[in-house]
Amino acid sequence: MTVRRMAVLVNPMAGAGLGAKAGERVLRELETAGIHATEFRSTAKGDVLTQSRAIVRDNFEVVVSVGGDGTLHEVVNGLLTSPEDSKLPAIGMIPVGTGNDYIKMHGGPFSLEQAIQQVIRGQEKAVDIGVIRDGATPPRYFINNIGGAFLAQSQVQTDKTHSKKGKRGGGKMRYVIGGLKALMKHTPVPVNVAINGESFPGPFSVVHVGIGRFCGGGVDFIPDDGDLSVCLVKAQSALSLASKWLFLERGGLTRSSSVIRRSCQRLELTGHAMLVHADGELYQIANTTATVEVLPGRLRVLA
Repeated sequence: MTVRRMAVLVNPMAGAGLGAKAGERVLRELETAGIHATEFRSTAKGDVLTQSRAIVRDNFEVVVSVGGDGTLHEVVNGLLTSPEDSKLPAIGMIPVGTGNDYIKMHGGPFSLEQAIQQVIRGQEKAVDIGVIRDGATPPRYFINNIGGAFLAQSQVQTDKTHSKKGKRGGGKMRYVIGGLKALMKHTPVPVNVAINGESFPGPFSVVHVGIGRFCGGGVDFIPDDGDLSVCLVKAQSALSLASKWLFLERGGLTRSSSVIRRSCQRLELTGHAMLVHADGELYQIANTTATVEVLPGRLRVLA
């Protein structure tokens, strides 16, 4: 293994407070392996974004994200909003969040020890990144997926459930509770979608665009095929959407007249400013015209 300049960016609140202890163990085991790493620790909203840019500026060769998908999302956005001529570090992943969907795309690992060993081995692979542009706000990059309509509404409820005292549980149950609450208030979104010359008029109950296959704490939504995988569900009542969901989350209903599945490099959303989640982080598309596209091989991860 070639020892490279390594930064460890710790979100101490990830995983209901497990991030701090995980960060300490990562630094300790890296030191034992002969790797002296520099710690960066987030203490407030926006820290991860700012610190990631500083890591690029200071020419670190690897940044290790200790946190969940949300932490990794902010790391990626910090890297990709650094000056364009910057050499970007490879990303190591220590998953201590609630969903940890992204690392599942790369076959795990799921234990802290396995993740640390993966970082120590330092084997790199190039990964695709997605980007949303609406012409009104800075580009937003995503590593796994974005979701609008019911998926964004579900994320709103999931975040509310997660923040309540005594309900800081992780894993898939958090998303199940949020989804059930969102179903009771579900409103389809009147957005139109253009893909590869085809136009699909809304409203839609589900708008899902993914690079990878997992979302919502492990829901196996759409196969990973190297492009953007799109799943649109035409406007449904809450009851109808609930009856379809178990099939949708397993990649089913491929021949349903109300379900549209496509693969593409780029798509366009028009007709309605829309709330979406990007890797579980809520983001308001501010314009009535927005594009989503894939950036092939844009970053490197240790996997």
